[in-house]
Amino acid sequence: MNKQVYAYQNATIDGPVKFSLSDPGTLTLLADQTTLQPVFGATWANGVWYGAEYNTVSPYNFISFDPTSGARTIIGNMGVGMTSLSYSPANSTMYGVNYDGANS
Repeated sequence: MNKQVYAYQNATIDGPVKFSLSDPGTLTLLADQTTLQPVFGATWANGVWYGAEYNTVSPYNFISFDPTSGARTIIGNMGVGMTSLSYSPANSTMYGVNYDGANS
């Protein structure tokens, strides 16, 4: 299966990556974002790649990624940190999950 996949790596490579499902061990770094806040949740909605920057204090930025360059665009502060995002095309709603160590 030669399908292109996008992800955000917070380990050996800090930044958005792409890879082929036929070769998932070969990551291509789109942009080095080592000096930026890490991204813990991301999803696609209507052809746009969205993400949630992880931070322990505000701002908790909701962002979009350019899938070609990996560049981030800050859309706004979500008010709370999100560790996961998901989009439902059935009702055009984006969902976020937060975990504070005791509650989610």
